[in-house]
Amino acid sequence: MDSGGAGMNASEREQMSARRVIHPATYHVRHDNGDTFEVQALTLARVRKLIEAECQDRGWLMQDIDWWEVKK
Repeated sequence: MDSGGAGMNASEREQMSARRVIHPATYHVRHDNGDTFEVQALTLARVRKLIEAECQDRGWLMQDIDWWEVKK
């Protein structure tokens, strides 16, 4: 299989490009008090940063939350 795209017509290259699209994962966060929110990101490092920032804004401690990926 040639990953360079040589010998492909424009339609085939477009289809191959469309398959490479990376979609962000959605993560659901629940605090011990029952409040929830969701974040989306491409990497776990970014997810953690977004969760930490949101928890800080809400005055929550990280040890008081659970979070998991939402499978769609």
